Amino acid sequence: MQRLRGLVVLLLALLATPSAAQFGACLPAFCRNPLTCTPVGGPLIAQYDASVFGSLSFSGSDIIQVADQSGNCDNLTTTAGSITPAPTYNATGLNGLPTMVFTGQGTDDVNNLSPLSFNGFQIGTGNTLTFWFVGESNSTAVGFSRGISYLGLGEDHDYDNAGSWAFFRNSTTPDIGIIRNNQTIVPGTTANTPHIWIGTVKSDGTMTVYIDGVSGGTATQVGNWINGGLLGVGGGAIDFDATWKGNISEIGIRTDFFDATAVNTLYLALKAKWAF
Repeated sequence: MQRLRGLVVLLLALLATPSAAQFGACLPAFCRNPLTCTPVGGPLIAQYDASVFGSLSFSGSDIIQVADQSGNCDNLTTTAGSITPAPTYNATGLNGLPTMVFTGQGTDDVNNLSPLSFNGFQIGTGNTLTFWFVGESNSTAVGFSRGISYLGLGEDHDYDNAGSWAFFRNSTTPDIGIIRNNQTIVPGTTANTPHIWIGTVKSDGTMTVYIDGVSGGTATQVGNWINGGLLGVGGGAIDFDATWKGNISEIGIRTDFFDATAVNTLYLALKAKWAF
């Protein structure tokens, strides 16, 4: 009887405690759940890979979660059903290999794809970055659509401050690259064709975008990242009308800087993996 009373008291305490207090800063569906996952740390802070089928969770044909392959528990989730269409899976959609298909377009939140996202992203407060994006942009995608968007904590947009950044389409052109505090590097890109993009940010602020292993130029924006913000994949982290149309097969984000030699090594590995 004493044990039963104790259990009742514990349950009542949990019910009276807000969810955020039970699980940390946010609900388990939107952040790391310390009860089930311990981040491993390290410079690789996120990796999402459509070829790891077990990392994808579905509601019908809609992808509702993508598990982080970096070991840092930054699982992406979406709001399938409330904003449609959601991303779907195609086992042979990019060079005959698996991909996530994003079909959102338009200019209003109701009809646009809700991007995959993760709140509380631990990008740190450093000033370097390396990311890669294996996918394809459709020529009819909405202008300024985002493949990746990071919104620093407390900021209103991903493009107008040094603590945030986005991998984006430059207006309605096929050109795709980086924007950070309104500084851009957007080399020419062929739409409706799979590519491997690799972006780097050096400690001196130099931003470089490589397309299929070739540098597309540089731009400069110094500053440090703002930690703990919102990561969006397939659309804007906050501006949901900036939705991606096309395929996304793999994304990786690191907090260190890759020089040209390291970028080439990474590119060759991705090229072999994704049959380019």
